[in-house]
Amino acid sequence: MTKFNGLFCLIFCIGAAAPALAQDDPDKKFLDQEKTKELEQEPTPAPESQDLVWDWGGWINMQYLSIEDDPFESRREQRFHDLRLWGAATIEKRYRVYARLRSTFQDYNDGDQFGTRENEWDLFRLDQGYLEASWPECASKLLGAGSNVHVRAGRQYLAMGTGLLFNGVVDGIELDGQSGPWSARLFGALTIHSHDDMDRSLPDRDFSDRRFIGLDIAYAGFGAHRPYALMLIERDRNEESDPVQDYDYNANYFALGSRGTLYVRGLGYHVEAAYEYGRSVAAGTVGSEHLGAWAFLINLDYYAPLPTSPLLFIGLWWATGDKDRTSPTDTTTGNLQSTNDEGFLPFGYLQTGFALSPQLANIHILRMGGTFKPLENLSAWTKTLELGFSFYLYSKDQSAGGISDPRAFNDSKRVGSEIDLFMRWRLLSDLGVSMNYGHFMPGGAYDDRHGRDFFSMGLTYSF
Repeated sequence: MTKFNGLFCLIFCIGAAAPALAQDDPDKKFLDQEKTKELEQEPTPAPESQDLVWDWGGWINMQYLSIEDDPFESRREQRFHDLRLWGAATIEKRYRVYARLRSTFQDYNDGDQFGTRENEWDLFRLDQGYLEASWPECASKLLGAGSNVHVRAGRQYLAMGTGLLFNGVVDGIELDGQSGPWSARLFGALTIHSHDDMDRSLPDRDFSDRRFIGLDIAYAGFGAHRPYALMLIERDRNEESDPVQDYDYNANYFALGSRGTLYVRGLGYHVEAAYEYGRSVAAGTVGSEHLGAWAFLINLDYYAPLPTSPLLFIGLWWATGDKDRTSPTDTTTGNLQSTNDEGFLPFGYLQTGFALSPQLANIHILRMGGTFKPLENLSAWTKTLELGFSFYLYSKDQSAGGISDPRAFNDSKRVGSEIDLFMRWRLLSDLGVSMNYGHFMPGGAYDDRHGRDFFSMGLTYSF
């Protein structure tokens, strides 16, 4: 523990006195996603000779964020400290208990708070906690050799497909099975009540009560290609007492997709098409309207067999919009009465840029870029240094409609473009740093054409 205490003090002092990356702003969800990908703990396999194995660990993440936020604030700055502690126990190599606590401290510069958010400690909440079990022997007897059935119940991270339709930490139960080339997953989930709701016009927007049922079926019998089908049902259970405005948003999603590799060595793809239908409520009414919308994504990436391990990627994403909607997410500035709602609105996440970071709603996005490791052959210490860049080109689907950034209110499809630069470096097996920079250049959809900068820096120690 001496090593841990010393390094904790060092990191805390660096984070408190110097830049280190923030993420409490709900529009910067990619910061949480980045940590989810890098730091999620995998189940600990139990040795053959033991019926009970337990383990524990955690990480400390120090972050700094600076962003231009005109006209609300010329610049906002924040430091964020995130401590997570986890413990796990595996019983008879079949049952597992996992729990993770999270404690955070956010420190804004004076006057830089987002709305009512203040500098404060948030001490040890349950971040994730679940029970899981698998029965490969029973599944093999019923479904054939190599089959398995697995169940997980509790607070957990769930995602579907590309992550667009559904992606996040929820309370729920997941059942998945595999037999031969077929695999299927069924889950039921509800949002964590203390989290912010998608609809920021709700009377109590800091409370969320939405229910989900998801089904994911995939087939691995085509060699390098893995097609899949998705179904997601969302039901709004938020309660409001507004006599002139209802807020219900009840949506159903169907999606088809495939991922795999193409004929050129190192060339991968992921494609997904989704249809949304259901009922939403028009602005200023208590009656619902028909909802029908589409989204499409295609991603290509190429790992070149060259020194520095270069990776090139390109993606084209689009989602339909509604010309009547000022906001794609909010009811009170949403669909016009007696018209169909044609705006696609997902409950997932995609990395859409550091500075603008729009939701995939009423928008078309072209993304291209790459990464490389310039010092991978120099030494073991430098081989993990990775540099990368992304270029984004944004345009509206419906020029009169709004996107998730309310400042893009002009009747123009030209949202703008963005250049992002980033660095990832695992300095030691338990210590990593990251930097992100994004510069957004607004187009005709904005009155203010001044460029917008985003910068963040983070330091993470895991133990």
